[in-house]
Amino acid sequence: MDIAQIRLATQIVSDAIAMFDPVKVYVLLSGGKDSTVVSHLTAQSGSRLDAVVHINTGIGVEQTRKYVRSFAEWLKVPLIEKHSPKTYEELVLQHGFPGPAAHRYMYSWLKERSLREVRREAQNSGGGRVMFITGVRLDESKRRMGYVTPIQRQGNTVWVAPILEFTSKDIWDYRDEHQLPRNEVVDVLHMSGECLCGAFSKPGELDYIGHFYPDIVNRIRLLERRAHEQGLKSCHWGPQSSKAIREAPGPLCNGCVYRADGGNDAAS
Repeated sequence: MDIAQIRLATQIVSDAIAMFDPVKVYVLLSGGKDSTVVSHLTAQSGSRLDAVVHINTGIGVEQTRKYVRSFAEWLKVPLIEKHSPKTYEELVLQHGFPGPAAHRYMYSWLKERSLREVRREAQNSGGGRVMFITGVRLDESKRRMGYVTPIQRQGNTVWVAPILEFTSKDIWDYRDEHQLPRNEVVDVLHMSGECLCGAFSKPGELDYIGHFYPDIVNRIRLLERRAHEQGLKSCHWGPQSSKAIREAPGPLCNGCVYRADGGNDAAS
C-alpha cells in the first residue's frame, strides 16, 4: 500500500500524543482486521504505546479471545483484558434480548463500563487524559460512527482514529505486507465475533455462526429458552423490530453497524 498513508497515520498518533500529553496510550483490540492493523501500525511507529485493550463482553467466540492474547504476545505489547461487570445472561433475563434501539444499554454494560474502568485505573486516582486509538474507518458505515476528524477529545478521553481514511483494500494490503497473524474467526465468519449481543444481527446469522462455533450458539439458544419461560417479550436473539437507530452506537461497535448497513468485510 501507499507508504504516504502509513506515514500520515503514524503522524496522526504522534500529533495527538504531543497535543494532549496523555497519561496512558492504548489501542483498542477486538481481534478484527482493522483493530489488528492499527495495533501493529502503532506498535511499529515508534510512538508511545502502553498496552492494547480488549473488552471481553463474555458473549463472544472464545477463539477470538485466544487470538487476541496471542496477537498481543506476537506484538510484544502488554494486554489489558477487561470483563463486563454484568453477564450477558443477567442483562437478557432482566431486559430481554436487544435490538438496534436497545443496543445502547448493552453497549453501556458490556463495553463502556469496562472502558471507564480502564481509564480510571490509568489515571490512578489522579487527573490526566487517557488516549484510546481505534481502527474506525470512514468507509465502514453510512453513519460514520460520529467521526469526522481523526482526533477527538471528550473530557479526559482522547479518541484517535489514524486509519480513518484507509480503504478495505488498504487494510488487506497492509496485513499481507506485514504478514499479520490471521484470526480464524474472521476468516470464516467475516467478523471478529468478539461480541454476539445480537442487536445488529441479520436473519440466519446465528445458525451460520453455529455451524462453526456450536458452543456459543448452544449457550444463546439455552438463554432463549430461559427468556421464553420467563415470559419476556424479547425472548429471541437478534433484532426485535425495525426501529431506526437514532444515535451513534459507540466507537467499539462500528463493525457490527457496518454489517447491519449491508457491509460484509470482517470489520473492527
